[in-house]
Amino acid sequence: MTTDLDPTLLELRESAAGPRRWTEADAVAWAESFALDASLRLSWEPGNEEYILLLDEQTTVVMLSIKLPVAFVNADRPASESICQPPFRVVVMTSLESAEFRASPELLESTLLRPGEQDEDFDPESFSAWDLFVLVA
Repeated sequence: MTTDLDPTLLELRESAAGPRRWTEADAVAWAESFALDASLRLSWEPGNEEYILLLDEQTTVVMLSIKLPVAFVNADRPASESICQPPFRVVVMTSLESAEFRASPELLESTLLRPGEQDEDFDPESFSAWDLFVLVA
């Protein structure tokens, strides 16, 4: 089953124009705190990656954007339930590599991707959270 991200991306675009913006510092502080509380390992290369990965052994439990308050959470991990609170827009994923999402190209470019980042192999009608990670890395 494919999850349509358009409603979430519309909310993100509108909230990004608001008075309180999500910053890289917000994302890092939250990720470090959550990782400590949930006994997860943080994986992120500042300057190279726009998503922070929180892992339990080798499974990604949460993929958190540093640009917008959106978190892709693994549906099979109990630790991911506590992220389902404001300020986050939560997107549940089966796995990091599961091509279970679709979104309008223009919404993707105005939120999660930079303009022109979609390459010819990227299919906005069927992509995974990992596809987003790779496109902005």
